[in-house]
Amino acid sequence: MTQNIQDLINKIKTEGVEASSKKAQEIEQAAQRKAEEIVAKARAQAEQIVSQAKDQAKKQETATNATLKQAARDTLLSLRSEILRRLKAIVSAQVKEGLKPEQVASLLTEVVKAYVAKHPGVSDIRVALPEQQLKAFSDGSLKALQGQLKASITLERADQLSSGFLISFDGGKSSFDFSNESLTSYMSAFVNAEVAKLLKEAGMS
Repeated sequence: MTQNIQDLINKIKTEGVEASSKKAQEIEQAAQRKAEEIVAKARAQAEQIVSQAKDQAKKQETATNATLKQAARDTLLSLRSEILRRLKAIVSAQVKEGLKPEQVASLLTEVVKAYVAKHPGVSDIRVALPEQQLKAFSDGSLKALQGQLKASITLERADQLSSGFLISFDGGKSSFDFSNESLTSYMSAFVNAEVAKLLKEAGMS
């Protein structure tokens, strides 16, 4: 009887230990799986964060490069504009210097002679000049020119002109513009084309 009780006790102990061991093993396995899940999730989140950071850095680099390129282009355009503005001012000053009364008289004489030589039938020539140049031309150059060409030349006052002249060979129906403004515009366009070519060659266009 005593032996049977002892055997029962031993059996209970054995089964209890086995049950406890099995339970502990299950808990350990569950904990390990949980830990692995946590690590995998953390790794995935870390990879996502790194990927997002790389994408953001790339976007920022692209945006920065675009901003720098635009700033460089704006600077070059501003420089180009300033160069052309200054050149136009130089051209204007040179044209104005070349359109003093004595130069205007000489230029006007050459223009009239050249036109009349190609159109000998011209008889009604009209020239519009600003007041100061009108006076200077009227003092002698007009008579000398009319004597050479044997053509009627009418001088008119042009208050809208600062220097230079307008000349018509058809009685005022049309005219050629040799004013300071027109010559400056014409010469600036030529200079601008040459400067634009140089700037392009220098990589500044």
